[in-house]
Amino acid sequence: MALTLPKNSLFSILMRSRWWVSLLAAAAAALLVRLFLPLGYAVFGALPFFIISMVVLTRELKRPSAKKVAAMLERARTLPAEEKRAARAGPAWPVPITIASKVLGMLCLHRAVCHYERG
Repeated sequence: MALTLPKNSLFSILMRSRWWVSLLAAAAAALLVRLFLPLGYAVFGALPFFIISMVVLTRELKRPSAKKVAAMLERARTLPAEEKRAARAGPAWPVPITIASKVLGMLCLHRAVCHYERG
């Protein structure tokens, strides 16, 4: 079962906005709860907003900058057609399959040597 947020819920809106917006919401929630309850409850009440701000911040930090995107697009425009096709196709065999076949080959060789010595 996939968990999805409703499109216009508070948390999905905060996930789509900048990181500092949810951090401001965390501060506002903490101050509002602190008016009526002790500090521990205020921190606990603001925790979901703080977590969302950290998730959004890590997403923003992982996202390439506009400069990098523009440079990649410019490089893609200048590539010849053959290089574009080769870049899209990727390697003929994925690396894990190649590694797995080498490991299996070594196991078969080990088995053959061990059986030959015992035989």
